[in-house]
Amino acid sequence: YHDSIDWRIATVRRVGRTPQGKLTAGLKCQPETVACARLRLHQESAADVWIAAGVGNEPHADAILVGGEQPMLMVAPGTYAPAHECPMTIDKCTQNIRFGKLIERGVDFECISFSPIAPD
Repeated sequence: YHDSIDWRIATVRRVGRTPQGKLTAGLKCQPETVACARLRLHQESAADVWIAAGVGNEPHADAILVGGEQPMLMVAPGTYAPAHECPMTIDKCTQNIRFGKLIERGVDFECISFSPIAPD
């Protein structure tokens, strides 16, 4: 908030102008815990359904982890693939996850549910 020193994470939902020409933005604040995450997106074949961000055999993609009752990831478009499995790193901890459903897709983002994969 304008008079607050506490920052909140929000996604931009729309950008526009008032009739007087003033620029405005509509934001959706995330009430849950938010953290930076990194996904290691294994390329299994050249004809893979999703687009890998990066170079090499094991490209990485940045993501925003939104906590809550059902955690979700906000990622770049083209990252989602049904039931795809990959390692996710937060801070210095790595966990294997499986993508769930595509919750929402926009021009420059995808929001997906995920679940942890228990180690063998």
